[in-house]
Amino acid sequence: LTATVRNAAGAVVSGQVVRFASANGRVAFGSTSVLTNASGVATTTVTPVENAPTSADVIQIDSSVGAQSVSATLSVQIVAESHSVDVT
Repeated sequence: LTATVRNAAGAVVSGQVVRFASANGRVAFGSTSVLTNASGVATTTVTPVENAPTSADVIQIDSSVGAQSVSATLSVQIVAESHSVDVT
């Protein structure tokens, strides 16, 4: 999952903290707090928590640029995989 931080003029902003959170606890992040790189991009991994049922979650993404707080949400659908073994 990537987030790009831009200022009011639309220029990318490096060195800003981006926070990732799960509203329902159905997903986990490689890191919940990431600094933006020189391109203004913060990247983390997102994985379903172990034994997560088929369900929905909302990912909240927050950062600040100067005195301005910015946020976004992303709705995700988690689909449980079924596994089977064939025995003959």
